[in-house]
Amino acid sequence: MKYIAFIHTSTVHIKRFTELLNALSERVKSEHFVNKEMLDIALQTGIPPVDMFLAEIDKIKKNNFDSIICTCSTFGTLCEKFGIQRIDAPVAEYMVKKYTNIAVVYTANSTFRPSALLLDTLAKKHGKTINIIPVNCSQFWSFFESGDMKGYYSNIVKKIKEIDVKPEAIFLAQASMEGVKGYLGDTKAEVLTSPEIGIRKLVG
Repeated sequence: MKYIAFIHTSTVHIKRFTELLNALSERVKSEHFVNKEMLDIALQTGIPPVDMFLAEIDKIKKNNFDSIICTCSTFGTLCEKFGIQRIDAPVAEYMVKKYTNIAVVYTANSTFRPSALLLDTLAKKHGKTINIIPVNCSQFWSFFESGDMKGYYSNIVKKIKEIDVKPEAIFLAQASMEGVKGYLGDTKAEVLTSPEIGIRKLVG
């Protein structure tokens, strides 16, 4: 039996990641740790709170899990620094290998920088030059916070359709944005999210 710990910044992710693990194997069990305050601080200050993140990690490590996976892209760079798996790493690797023009769609302002840095770092690793197209949907973050997921998804879709430079891939850079795929309809660009690909690669 493999035991996985998840670090979330919203309780909304618990159900989805539990479903993904259950579909993968009956021999994988998980426990979920949620700290919304970490993301609130990052959104307010523009800087992820390192001490709070490390305190969360230390608490989790006392339970001797086989691995710890962070599902919040805002803390991706800190994950790499402190040896925690980040859910968006596998999908970023896939995109960089396959595409050059990548739209990074985000609703939390604290997400874009670590997501773009990840893509750039992987591109250099593979000897590629990529073009990142920022799609700032931060004005719709309030829909997620209020639980209006239909409003959240539909407004993000409208913003994506306004992109001037047509990308080869559309990266929905936060786990909370996964449902946008069901609202986007047909698009020439491949639409990618982190949860399913991340679980398959990190746990499977």
